[in-house]
Amino acid sequence: MNMYLKCNEPHFALQLFDEMPQRNIVSWNSLISGYAQMGRYINAKQVFLEARMENVNVSKYTYASMLSVCAGTGDLELGKVIHGLIIVSGVGVDAFLSNPLVGMYSQCGRVDQARVVFDKCDGLDDVSWNSMIAGYVKAGLHHEMLQILVKMHRGGVKFSSYVLGSVLNACCTGFNFSLTWGKLLHSCSVKLGWDHDVIVGTALLDMYAKTGDLNDAILVFNVLRDKNVVMYNAMIAGLLRGEDINDELVKKASSLFISMQRDGLRPSEFTFSTIVKACIAFQDLEFGKQIHAHVIKNNLQSDEYIGSVLVEFYSLWSLLNDALTCFDSTYKQDIVIWTSMIVGLAQNGEYERALGLFGEFLTFGLKPDEFTVSTVLSACANLGGVRFGEQIQSYSVKTGTLKSSMVVNSLIYMYAKSGDIDSANRMFEMADKFDVVSWSVMICSAAYHGYAKEALAIFDLMISNGIAPNDVAFLGVLTACSHGGLVEEGFRCYETMKRDYGITPTEKHCACIVDLFGRAGRLSDAESFITNSDFRHAPVMWRSLLSSCRIHKNTEMAKRVAERLIELEPQASSSYVLLYNIYNDVGMETQATKVRDLMTNRRIKKEPGLSWIEVGNRVHSFLVGDKSHPQSAKIYEKLEDLLEKIKKIGYVDGKNNNGLSVNHHSEKLAVVLGLLSLPLSAPVRVMKNLRVCQDCHTVMKLVSKFYETRFGFIGLEMELVLVGIIGNNQRAKTTVYFILGVWMGRRDQERKRGKMREIVSIHLGQAGIQVGNSCWELYCLEHGIQPDGLMPKHTSNDSFGTFFSEGRRGKYVPRAVFLDLEPTVIDEVRTGSYRKLFNPSQLISGKEDAANNFARGHYTVGREIINQCVDRVRKLADNCSNLQGFMVFNAVGGGTGSGLGSLLLERLSNEYAKTLKLGFTIFPSPKVSTAVVEPYNAVLATHSMIEHTDIVVQLDNEAIYDICRKGFNGSMNVDISEFQTNLVPFPRIHFMLSSYAPVISSSRAYHELCSVSEITNAVFDPSNMMVKCNPKKGKYVACCLMYRGDIAPKDVNNAVGSIKTKKTVQFVDWCPTGFKCGINYQAPTVVPGGDLAKVKRAVCMISNNTAVSEVFSRIDHKFDMMFAKRAFVHWYLGEGMEEGEFSEAREDLAALEKDYEEVVQDSQQEEY
Repeated sequence: MNMYLKCNEPHFALQLFDEMPQRNIVSWNSLISGYAQMGRYINAKQVFLEARMENVNVSKYTYASMLSVCAGTGDLELGKVIHGLIIVSGVGVDAFLSNPLVGMYSQCGRVDQARVVFDKCDGLDDVSWNSMIAGYVKAGLHHEMLQILVKMHRGGVKFSSYVLGSVLNACCTGFNFSLTWGKLLHSCSVKLGWDHDVIVGTALLDMYAKTGDLNDAILVFNVLRDKNVVMYNAMIAGLLRGEDINDELVKKASSLFISMQRDGLRPSEFTFSTIVKACIAFQDLEFGKQIHAHVIKNNLQSDEYIGSVLVEFYSLWSLLNDALTCFDSTYKQDIVIWTSMIVGLAQNGEYERALGLFGEFLTFGLKPDEFTVSTVLSACANLGGVRFGEQIQSYSVKTGTLKSSMVVNSLIYMYAKSGDIDSANRMFEMADKFDVVSWSVMICSAAYHGYAKEALAIFDLMISNGIAPNDVAFLGVLTACSHGGLVEEGFRCYETMKRDYGITPTEKHCACIVDLFGRAGRLSDAESFITNSDFRHAPVMWRSLLSSCRIHKNTEMAKRVAERLIELEPQASSSYVLLYNIYNDVGMETQATKVRDLMTNRRIKKEPGLSWIEVGNRVHSFLVGDKSHPQSAKIYEKLEDLLEKIKKIGYVDGKNNNGLSVNHHSEKLAVVLGLLSLPLSAPVRVMKNLRVCQDCHTVMKLVSKFYETRFGFIGLEMELVLVGIIGNNQRAKTTVYFILGVWMGRRDQERKRGKMREIVSIHLGQAGIQVGNSCWELYCLEHGIQPDGLMPKHTSNDSFGTFFSEGRRGKYVPRAVFLDLEPTVIDEVRTGSYRKLFNPSQLISGKEDAANNFARGHYTVGREIINQCVDRVRKLADNCSNLQGFMVFNAVGGGTGSGLGSLLLERLSNEYAKTLKLGFTIFPSPKVSTAVVEPYNAVLATHSMIEHTDIVVQLDNEAIYDICRKGFNGSMNVDISEFQTNLVPFPRIHFMLSSYAPVISSSRAYHELCSVSEITNAVFDPSNMMVKCNPKKGKYVACCLMYRGDIAPKDVNNAVGSIKTKKTVQFVDWCPTGFKCGINYQAPTVVPGGDLAKVKRAVCMISNNTAVSEVFSRIDHKFDMMFAKRAFVHWYLGEGMEEGEFSEAREDLAALEKDYEEVVQDSQQEEY
């Protein structure tokens, strides 16, 4: 028994244990300790409780094993119970039991109780001291740890390498005088001869490196013998730790990296990630690419830790394709890799792709942290996606991330940048605490809305609360002064920022000063400031001055500034357009024409203004003077009416030589459509790709008076300007926003997805997973999908939408969940050739199998994993636009397929009562059996299927691989409701037979060409049935024939007509339309290297035949024989199952057999 347990074969050990005529304490101890050492803590607890119930006098060895179980599971309550039993039993707490007691209390977080046990123990040994020190280290109680260390030294106990290593590691985690204590311990290790030990040497190296003493770290590294990967990692990390990374340190680390490989050591994941981080800090692209090549060479590209660092590295250089390649090569089961990719996309302006990736992230079942949510909200702010941002806010409330100041600040920023100042204020008031970011966002929000005095008041309040302003806060203050015309106040803040707070002005700060002088008409001061600034060559400075020249119509300076700006940015169209507008405004048409001609000669094209609005789940876009919209007549009529009305309150017609384009700008057309289509209380959000022109500002300002509301604009520089706040009566208000961003196409994609009727596939247990693995391989082969889920040439194909979901970059992911209680079979999928096809979060496995026990799969082990399974299925179902049902693949002979399968079906029936559930179920065959208790499992599972499934296609485990040969081609679609409608006459009569023809071995194929008639006759032959029964003994209620390949409809009709005339194939008379046929004209696909030969035509039949009751009779017979003796029943009862459930399930199957008999009898009566 010990041998089996140590060889990780607990089932054989348990079998021997059960067969023992007499069990003594040694046998019980062996089983408990064996389970504990294997990490099967639940089994160990069960055996211990069983021993207690049988009044076995357990020994101290039993208690020691159980204490290790409690430590492993963190079960403090049971640990206390074991401690009490030790005291009550009189065994006594000696050194042998004190060590596991100390370890148990330490692991469970009760180091105080561990110390009590430690102090009371008389026979302390090395293990006792080590356990106590390890407990203090884990709890972070460093001073107490040192007290034990001193007590140990004074007691003459020799330090072990493990003790020294633990204490030295604690010296790196930050208690006072850690380096001093570390050096003292270093001295002790030298005296004791442990300085060359691997554990102590690595701990010393890590301590010196983390405390910044690189010289001593290098000395320690040089004297170490037999250096391993951990030592090299500690040294490399120490050289590259901190913010002061220089070229010399990077070279030393690179040299160590090379030496490490020269010594024959393979770099670990930590080695590569550390080196890549150095490349990020030192911004060394070429060296980073070389390290990436080493990662691929060592086959570590799928590691998520390395992948996240590589994604960050390539994103830094805006190499997003390379970053996405690194992202796709990982298993994507860790939140860090997702966050790195989302951040990389957002930092490079790919906001919509970042939001799309976040949606895909949620479908993987991962829970985002506050950093991920904050990044996504920032993307929403820059994209103008307020609606999506509101959904993220709701999600944050549910997940609890809204408590994070980082998320709150991002929400304030999003609402402020999107023009919703009221929501931004509410979020600020709701915050539990305000940091410098919160204050800075509110200052900038007020400034960009034109509330100069309010922004300055917030700034003063921030300082009075003891918060030192940062560069962003000062940027908001300078913007407020610029918009408010507070020149002296603004320049004084600029000087204060440099003098009192030591903040070096950036290009943005200096641009604000230029704008400050320019808006006030002090153009000479603005020009002088630029020429004396460190940013005199920055285009943004001159562009700001040129804008001011237009405001004050200073054409002479405008010409000079424009020439300088064109010199800095010769291909930027904005400079030419701005100069053109300046000349045009003052009537200098000749000069304006010259600027236009200059643009033409230099082939510089102005980006056309495009505005769009989302109305009624559709995106409506407009160009200047656009008349392509279906409501174009109403839009222009409404626009002209508005222009006429605002002329009466002061609007001067903006028409000039190009008057039509001014009055019919794209943003005006989009706004009018919003006013026509949306309720007055609904916000009108219009997106534009360029800055809003002055005339549109003026028009919206006057329209705001007419509507008694507020209008805000966000232009190309993301600058929000308040243009009017009029009135505060009870009338419904409309808010119009002009937002920079791209938010198009999403609704169209959703509508496309809505055309399909999706199916979620669930593969349970070993048989279900093996069937599923083959099915998905065949699906991919038939439809040209590669093992990584991509098509050879990316095409968005909606015909795959029934079984596949299309992800980012055209990858098709099976809408399937694989479930098993032990990892072996699913690991084959995770590491197989199609591993990249599946979403890793949909491959769910536990640690313990069901041991062919329905009750374990249903009541104990299965119940521990069921919530995770249902959550994953629920997420897939929620992401379907039109879910038609579930397809469940499992075997009812095993414990997982029967027990967990029944439990899952019950949960699905509760949540999706009206959604179809189609089962492909493998029943025990008469000759081949993998477990003697298969009849129990099958009866119990069938009892559940009768109630919780709509259709069940019965298979035989002798034909398990043949079922994989059924495929669907063309539009990869199936309507399982048609199966139910045509095959299930009564709710309980829903267990189907299946057959396939021709079945020709690839090794014996001689280019056979079977006729349609031959293959049709073959599927009715009992030898081709995939479950062992004789359909000739029963009657067909209905059958579905699915033909593939070179098939003529006339031949199908003739073959079906011939079948109807045969006496051996009998149908019930009350179902005259018993046949339903379908033809797919593409030849059947076979897996390369498989057992089936490739043929030109084939047929698969799913039929409802009363002979299926033969399967139930056979299982019931075996069930009755065992249950009469109550054989093996105790294993089920031990898992929490009641004996009455056996009887209830058996009675239900007897009733099912009776139902099939009545179907036959009714047919015979009608014949009579």
